[in-house]
Amino acid sequence: MKLRQTIAPVAPPVTLAEMKAHLYILHDRDDLMITSMIFQATQSAEIDMNRQIMPATYELYFDALSTEMVLPRPPFISLESFQIFDGEAWNDVDPLDYLLDDKGEPAALYMRNFPGEISSDRNSVKVVYKAGWEDATKVPEPIKAWIKIQVSTFYEHRDEFVLNATVNKLPHVDGLIQRYRIHNV
Repeated sequence: MKLRQTIAPVAPPVTLAEMKAHLYILHDRDDLMITSMIFQATQSAEIDMNRQIMPATYELYFDALSTEMVLPRPPFISLESFQIFDGEAWNDVDPLDYLLDDKGEPAALYMRNFPGEISSDRNSVKVVYKAGWEDATKVPEPIKAWIKIQVSTFYEHRDEFVLNATVNKLPHVDGLIQRYRIHNV
């Protein structure tokens, strides 16, 4: 299984204005830094929870069809396409050949019938889907609070932290997002 994000979210779950209000900041000198911290805290939460927070599009590749194909990074929004490669072209899988279980987390595709022509090449099954909460108003408040606390701490101690691709975790606030974690996906 190979997963890659093809379309990133267009907005963060916590806006710059919300974050500045949380920090009691009236000036705009640090807007770029705060925006970056929001992005990094969001990314850290997504990695920690194994979830997608804001809507994004993913391509998921399998080497072959199987009875159950799990769609990582819940919550699931929509199935955009489900295709198999026959050695020459990508072909849509007939919706009658599979069942989409979008009620569980994570969502999964269950094969009812296996199509005849499929390449033995790697990555010959492709699923394109959208995942994340539909908009920021649907993101659970504990997740937003976790992001705000992360950003607040890093902003207040910005001279002590080195921000890179992942945000240093604050164990005392991890309980806010623990119940949203997806394990073994």
